[in-house]
This record gives sequence, C-alpha cells and structure tokens, in this order.
Amino acid sequence: MSILDYYLKHVKEEPEKEALVLLNDLIKYFRNICINVEFSFWQDESKWGIRNVKLGHSRILIYAGLLLLILTSSKHRRDKIHFLRKHIYASPIDKIYTAYDEHNDSNFEHIIAIYNIFLSKLVHDNVREELKCLEYPDRFSCGCYAELKANSDFLQSELTRFILENRRNWTSKAFEYLVF
Repeated sequence: MSILDYYLKHVKEEPEKEALVLLNDLIKYFRNICINVEFSFWQDESKWGIRNVKLGHSRILIYAGLLLLILTSSKHRRDKIHFLRKHIYASPIDKIYTAYDEHNDSNFEHIIAIYNIFLSKLVHDNVREELKCLEYPDRFSCGCYAELKANSDFLQSELTRFILENRRNWTSKAFEYLVF
C-alpha cells in the first residue's frame, strides 16, 4: 500500500468523502514548520530572518500546493482519487497552477511574479548573509527584509483571496475542515 493509498483509504471506500486524513496531516505538518521556526527564534535569534522569509514564500507554496490540490479534488466528486494521483507528484507551483486553471482564475501570474521576486533576491549571497545576521528589532530597517516581508504578505493575500473566492466550488466539508 502506498502512502497516498493510506491517506485515501476512506475516499476509496466511500467516494463522496473528502481526503480529510491527508488534509489533516498537511495542516499539522505546516503548523509544525511554523512552530519550529518560532521555537528556533526563541532559542537562537540567528538566521531567523532567512527562515522567516523562506517560511513566507517557499514553505507557504509547498503547503498551498497540496492544500489547493486537495480542495480542488473535491470538485471531482467521484473521481477524486484519479485527480489526486494525477497531480500529487507535481511541483508545488504546478499544483497551484492546476487549481487556478481548474477554476479559470487568471491571477496565477501573481503567484509566479511574487515567487520570482523572492528567488531573485535570495540568489544573492549578500542578501542571504544580511538576512542571516539580521537582528529582530531591526528587521524593518533592512530594505531586503522589508521588501520580502511585503512580498510574502502579498502572496498570502493572493492565496487567501483564491481560497475564499472558490469556497463554493468545493464541497462544504472540504472547506469547513480548514476552519473547524
């Protein structure tokens, strides 16, 4: 039995069910990453800047990719397993693209632009060093941190917009599980 088969066992038995076991573990995984970043901040403030910036960009995209794939699978009612199997090994960006495409949402280009800003900044050693050495109280006096923080805020706003705008396209069970 594959890991995906394990997570989709209940969906296979009752196709009207959602992939809530997978969704639950995804939510726990992302919360664990957030807690780890916070814990390491309190233990040792060093490198918090770069870890925070990565959390707000690449880690959020990893989370959002699978989250949006699971939510979008609920549109496929009786074909959820096939839909998930088809897209599960795609990159996070491709998973997000699939969700945006399935919902005819042209704002995917915003995601790409935001991620390109992040990558174009983090490719430079001096930016990485500056973020690694950044003291928390001085975070907004650092131009690259302030820019990347605003960039990650825009990313989260766009993903939140997409989720809220499409909540009626997914089953209520899939969407409500995110909240309660």
